[in-house]
Amino acid sequence: MITFSRTVIHEYSHGISNRLTGGPSTTSCLGTGEAGGMGEGWGDFFAVLFRQRPEYTRESVFAFGNWQRNLTNSIRPYDYATDMTVQKE
Repeated sequence: MITFSRTVIHEYSHGISNRLTGGPSTTSCLGTGEAGGMGEGWGDFFAVLFRQRPEYTRESVFAFGNWQRNLTNSIRPYDYATDMTVQKE
C-alpha cells in the first residue's frame, strides 16, 4: 500500500479542477476565498474516492493529511464521514 497516495491524488486533482474551471491560462482561479475552499474540497473528495476499498462502509471515517505530518488526527477541522455525529467542534 502506498500511504501517501491520498495527498498525491489530492494535489493532482488541483491541476485538473483548476483547468476545468478556469481554462489552461487561468490556473489560479481556485486559489482564494470560497473558490479556494471548493478547490480543496474537490481535491479531498477525489483523494478519498479513489482510495476506496471493499471493506470500507458508510461508518468508515477518513482523516486527511495525517501521514505526512505524523499526526493521529486529520489536518482538516473535520474528518470525512457520512455520519454527522462523528464531526468535532
